[in-house]
Amino acid sequence: MAIASKELRIKAVEAYKTGKFTQQQLADAYCVHYKTIQNWLRADANNEEQVPKKRGCRPRIFTKEEENELILLIRDQPSITLEKIKAKFNKTCNISAIQRTLLRLGITYKKSSWSFREKSERDKNGAS
Repeated sequence: MAIASKELRIKAVEAYKTGKFTQQQLADAYCVHYKTIQNWLRADANNEEQVPKKRGCRPRIFTKEEENELILLIRDQPSITLEKIKAKFNKTCNISAIQRTLLRLGITYKKSSWSFREKSERDKNGAS
């Protein structure tokens, strides 16, 4: 199930407050774990807002401007190493994060140089 909306959470809490349903019955009805219902009830009791927590990935290591600079850098210096890229942009991340950024940009490493690859239809559609 997708993340429960604010409205769904409020509806579940109100249904529990009527006394007609147990936490387990509500969990089954809303396709969530009973602990989730308990968390919603606790948040309501503490007068906390019933909003879903933000989900997602860590912020990107490179800004859009830095990504553009990175592309130009690799075109100018195709044999540059990940360590040198890290130093050039003064990043504190692991070099594997830089490698993932390059792959996302369509830049692959072949032997002693970087090359740009065309994204396949599968990559364009977001499939893994």
